[in-house]
Amino acid sequence: MSYKKCTQVDKQTWLSTALTNLGTCRTGFVELGVSDNLLPLMSNNVSKLISNALSLNKTPSPASRANIVVAKDGSGNFKTIKEAVTAASKRSGTGRYVIYIKSGTYNENIELGTKPKNIMFLGDGMGKTIVTGSRSVVGGSTTFKSATVGKVKWRGHHVLTSATDANKFTVGNFLAGSSWLPTTVVPFTPGL
Repeated sequence: MSYKKCTQVDKQTWLSTALTNLGTCRTGFVELGVSDNLLPLMSNNVSKLISNALSLNKTPSPASRANIVVAKDGSGNFKTIKEAVTAASKRSGTGRYVIYIKSGTYNENIELGTKPKNIMFLGDGMGKTIVTGSRSVVGGSTTFKSATVGKVKWRGHHVLTSATDANKFTVGNFLAGSSWLPTTVVPFTPGL
């Protein structure tokens, strides 16, 4: 078995992904109205620890390895992320394609579709490069209609799309598993 050495860029990517996923989970809990039960379990400074690790992990300048640069001030190849994604979709090859997004607030709803492969977004850091959109729960969008949907194909798996469904999965209900686990035919030991 051969192991590939983990690079600083790999570490930065994994840490950034972990921080993003943590934020997505928090947003989903709030949208579903289950934050009272689950959010306290996540407020153990995990995001602060990941942020600290990101700041300690020194990497080369993102611009040095970017294929294209997005800058609101016009100093890059494109002024919007959407334009950069469109250009990336037309490229040939399947290798990693880095879109570096300079500091600024980008009010865009980004949709990658299925064509662009191996796209990597890099910014100037938390609080510096901000991508925000105008979709909301009121408008019919939820975290469950985002890029995280449809990835799991397990038999019997379904995505919870409403607060009513999600409320069935509180910590209290899991602790009272003796009343519902037998119907799932999942082996378990009551009283643990």
